[in-house]
Amino acid sequence: EPEAQATSFHGLSVDTRKIRIASLFQYDLTGTPQSRLSLFLPEGFLPLKIESADLNDWNISDEEEIVLEYSKPVSGRVDIAMEGVTPLVAEDNEMLVDLPLPLDVKKGETFCGVWFEESQSGRLVEFSTWKALAPSALPKQILQLKKTAPRFAFQTNELEPDLPLIDLT
Repeated sequence: EPEAQATSFHGLSVDTRKIRIASLFQYDLTGTPQSRLSLFLPEGFLPLKIESADLNDWNISDEEEIVLEYSKPVSGRVDIAMEGVTPLVAEDNEMLVDLPLPLDVKKGETFCGVWFEESQSGRLVEFSTWKALAPSALPKQILQLKKTAPRFAFQTNELEPDLPLIDLT
């Protein structure tokens, strides 16, 4: 019986037209090795780059799921690095922080840092299933993405967390 745990690290860069998302998923797979792993994708998410050892191919099975197929079954520690973008409608005065998330995991932890490009700013309105962190408390996997500290930082242990809401200014 395969069992998966995953820690997810996300860095979001928000500008006037799009949200660039850099994600790292660190899986711990026990039991039967798996030849496929699946991730939930936010609405409108366009993957630009996906890297993982022994990754053979990937496809978007429906609008909200990407399936990664490995050249041989994987187990133990499996890292997946993914970069992509989602559109940000310029008239929107708010944004939901919708993230790629691992599917079919028994236990998970997710960290997120949000940066704004120079012309954008925001105010965190709602983050019910998330815990706000000091930006410096984020793991190095996120902090190394940019030279400056993120504007917002949060963490959750929920497998399907509510989406944090940010008022854009």
